[in-house]
Amino acid sequence: MEIHSIDYKGIMILTHNRKKVLVFVRVPESGRVKTRLVGKLDKEDVCRLYKCFVEDILGALSNREYDIVICHDPPEDRWKMISWLGSSFTFMPQRGTSLGERMEHAFAAVFSERVDQAVLIGSDFPDLDAGIIDEAFEGLETHDLVLGPAADGGYYLIGFNAGSFAPKIFHNIPWGTQRVFGSTADFIVKNNLSMHTLPKWQDIDTYDDLKAFFFRAREKGLTELKTMKYLDRQRELLQF
Repeated sequence: MEIHSIDYKGIMILTHNRKKVLVFVRVPESGRVKTRLVGKLDKEDVCRLYKCFVEDILGALSNREYDIVICHDPPEDRWKMISWLGSSFTFMPQRGTSLGERMEHAFAAVFSERVDQAVLIGSDFPDLDAGIIDEAFEGLETHDLVLGPAADGGYYLIGFNAGSFAPKIFHNIPWGTQRVFGSTADFIVKNNLSMHTLPKWQDIDTYDDLKAFFFRAREKGLTELKTMKYLDRQRELLQF
């Protein structure tokens, strides 16, 4: 299998697959990840929990017919990411001051290098089914973009074909509010873009989200997730 390395403003991208999944990940340092979960768990425990989130997501996406690109923040900490996750992934620094800018730049980077389709996800839902990613790529076969609504009014996934990428979809969005999905949908309608909507998913930001995830995942039989094993060890502390 031939692999080409391309430098996009200091970003190395492997281009042997024309489909990419961009995963936004923060370097797991105490006090910098999932800060709204600090309380019943201390900062170090939350950091360990976040690492479980990411490792479960990457485990679900492994051995599929697309490449995974880890988009990391802070951008200068590439080697910390490699030390944690290994060198089998492509690593790309997040660029920009707002979430919208960082997502726009990530798509622009991969689409500059002959990628046909790309979807972007966060790292807040360790129970994400890889079938959702498959559905996203299938949706792109007949639509300009795909969007996965989150239960909190945002979205957990967005994806484009190279020819339908619309950078302005990330402009003037009230990030961090319940109007993110609605504002994005308004842009799509106004610009006559076709959209495939994925099933709604619940990300984990708060203690209540975490508790709901635990019982939902247990009911689904997802006890082998690293996140579930970690939470099970912490149940007394968490008071689930």
